[in-house]
Amino acid sequence: MQEQTKSTPQPSGFIELLRDHLTFPVILLGLYLLCIYIVQPNFFMFTNLSLVLYYTCLLVPAVVGVHLLMVLGLFDLSVGAIAAVSGVVIAKALSNGVSIPLSVLLALLTGLAFGLLNWSLVSRARIPALIGTLITMGAARATALGITQGQVIGNLPSSFGSFALGSEGSLSPAVASGLLLVIAAEILTQRHRLFRRLYHVGSSRSAAASSGINVSALECFGFCACAVGAALVGVLQSSRTLSASPLVFPDLALECIAACVIGGTSLWGGSGRTVGAFLGMLMVVVSRNLVVLAGVSVYWKELGVALVLLAAVMVNKREG
Repeated sequence: MQEQTKSTPQPSGFIELLRDHLTFPVILLGLYLLCIYIVQPNFFMFTNLSLVLYYTCLLVPAVVGVHLLMVLGLFDLSVGAIAAVSGVVIAKALSNGVSIPLSVLLALLTGLAFGLLNWSLVSRARIPALIGTLITMGAARATALGITQGQVIGNLPSSFGSFALGSEGSLSPAVASGLLLVIAAEILTQRHRLFRRLYHVGSSRSAAASSGINVSALECFGFCACAVGAALVGVLQSSRTLSASPLVFPDLALECIAACVIGGTSLWGGSGRTVGAFLGMLMVVVSRNLVVLAGVSVYWKELGVALVLLAAVMVNKREG
């Protein structure tokens, strides 16, 4: 405790201070955008920026879910597969004449079911998260392929498109809901007792359990929130394209984890901010967009994210 009163903070404490106040991801994003402005000023056209914001907000539910899970010190590799199977479920339901609200509910319940499977494997059966969520990823992807026989489901009702696109000249529901979700999650994680306990568990499971916190219940909440967020992404994607493919989002899990790490979420749990995770995903989407805009071969599309992720991990590693 006496060390905290020193006038010159230690490097690790300074880095932690940067992360806690979002300075690091904001500076990282600012420097990244400055470099982009120098090499590709066309990126800042209003139309292009709108597309970047739209696609980032489209992925926000999954990013927020992964962030909450990483705060617990866990992760989920099945996010992309859950998004795909949920999109398939809603598309299949709509194709069979089920109403839009009920179809959305079925898709979200599908995500919830796979979230409970993740929790059962990792927290109850004590299977490492790497293996447990890989099992769920295989089950979800196989379910999506089995339902569709490997085919794309198309020609969904045009009224379903307004779920993600909205009406012309108005703010897209995907953008509005994404921004509201980030704001709500940021407030809850900073002020609500339940969400603050996620940080306690991520910092020390044994200490949290000894203080009376139900660690297993919070892990269940984390896995379910992550899976339902992924399912909502699948719903929004199906609404955006009026179709569903069992093979979409092959890299969503890794993108979300990268976004959270770039945004300052600890790899070891116990720290991180929702706004930081959002800024991290914004950088991931910017990197993808920049590759297309610059006419660079798609085989290099991972390089921008990889370099930014490397910079973030080198800072994050100090905490370990």
